[in-house]
Amino acid sequence: YVLGLMRWVRGVSDGILKGWPEAKFTFQSSPNDNHAAWVMGHLAHTDAWIAGVVGAQGVKTPETYAKLFGMGSKPLARAGEYPSPANIRRVLDETRAGLIRWVESASDEQLA
Repeated sequence: YVLGLMRWVRGVSDGILKGWPEAKFTFQSSPNDNHAAWVMGHLAHTDAWIAGVVGAQGVKTPETYAKLFGMGSKPLARAGEYPSPANIRRVLDETRAGLIRWVESASDEQLA
C-alpha cells in the first residue's frame, strides 16, 4: 500500500512538472508562492529526512539543500540561487528511489 501511494503521489507531482519551462522554475505569481524549484527541492529534502527517521541508509541530499529547501526555508526568486532544474530533478528522483528501495526491502518490524 505504501509503495503504491508513494508512486501515485510522485506521479501526480511529475505530471504537474512535465514540460515546465526551465525559465519558469523560480516564477512566483506572488511573493509568498512556492515555485517549482523550491517544491522539487523540498520534496527531495523531505524524502531524505524521512529516510533518516526510518534508518534508510544512503538517502541524502547535498548539504546546501537544508538551507535552500528545508524546514523554514523560503522560495527565492533568483534562479541563480538554486542548483539547475536538472540537478534538482536528479536529486528528487534519487531520494525517492532510495526511499522506495528501503520500503521494498524493509522487514515488517522496520515498517511498523
